[in-house]
Amino acid sequence: MKKKLSMLVAGVLLLGTLTGCTKAETSDQNTDDPIKVALVGPMTGSAAQYGEQFKRGVELFVEEYNEKGGFEGREIEVTTFDDKNDAKEAATIANKIVAEGDYFTVIGPFSSTSGFAMAEILSEEGILHISPTVSHPEFVTEYDNTFRMYTVNSEEAKFAAKYLATDDEWGSKEIAAIYSNNDWGLSVDKAFEEAVAKEGASLVANESFIIGETKDFSSILTKIKDSGAKSIYFIGQYSEAGQVLLQIADMEWDVNVLISASAYKTEVLDIAGDAAKDARWAVTSKANSTSSTGELKEFEEKVQERYGVKVDDFLFYANNAMQVAFTALDNVKEFDMESIKNEILRIGTFQAVNGEFTINGERNIERPYFVATPDGPKSFKILE
Repeated sequence: MKKKLSMLVAGVLLLGTLTGCTKAETSDQNTDDPIKVALVGPMTGSAAQYGEQFKRGVELFVEEYNEKGGFEGREIEVTTFDDKNDAKEAATIANKIVAEGDYFTVIGPFSSTSGFAMAEILSEEGILHISPTVSHPEFVTEYDNTFRMYTVNSEEAKFAAKYLATDDEWGSKEIAAIYSNNDWGLSVDKAFEEAVAKEGASLVANESFIIGETKDFSSILTKIKDSGAKSIYFIGQYSEAGQVLLQIADMEWDVNVLISASAYKTEVLDIAGDAAKDARWAVTSKANSTSSTGELKEFEEKVQERYGVKVDDFLFYANNAMQVAFTALDNVKEFDMESIKNEILRIGTFQAVNGEFTINGERNIERPYFVATPDGPKSFKILE
């Protein structure tokens, strides 16, 4: 996997030449100018819903931070880049960010593939790089200035395996997986297969699909049904998750479906409708729960009023990324990336509107997992 990723990055770098590169240090910051943040994500294309949530999470943080006076009177200014969920485009954007030379931090991108393409470039220039969602283990082990707000993908896989194998209602020994055939999906699936075995269960079927291309899951689902699987762990995005649920309903097949956090979006319900009524999702926050109170409840209401949608984890992850970057800057009080990186690690545990999370010494995120179920057409209910 590491060799594959290195080859990918090397190939992407051949497409662009770094020019005008400078280290992101104190001297690059004019105290009369806004603090520049680059937000990178899929703003168009099949994954645009994720980029839109990133933008909302960053926007809400910036609004609140600037209203409080910013950093020593300087406000945050965000420039949004559309990487189209494409590694080549992400590398081009990273080169542009470096060439301009005055960005404090980069928030994004969405996918592991784009994340690696950017990290190779940004890390060499000492730019603080925080992805809300990249979960591949090597994203933080291979590059010095990278952080993430998403748990390493093996953690969700372990949680999913334990839940499907041991839950009082859903537990069984015959489990199947449907995974996206990309770096992220392959990595999650491998961890899930190992975790299922450790739980004393069997992965009786393990089928892949191609994000953005696979529309008909009938042959995959038929294989899984014939395997005798009692439950399925779906590792993919919201559009395919909705299609899988619809096609299972068309088969009149009673099977438990646990969907990865990557597809924890109300758009799944829009696609699947009543076919999603018995599905469940692995999640890392208690948003949209009937038990939401206090600051979380107020935040949910603000998002609903502002954007007309339920808050989801992807909005939170982007908001968390901004919180981490600017908490460290507020404490360090200078634009020295090594000091800011060390301050993030020193703080370790952050109190956020969506719950406490920890950035450990390996720069990995530790968050508790929960299970969500549909509870009405536009909300979710959290199972403790």
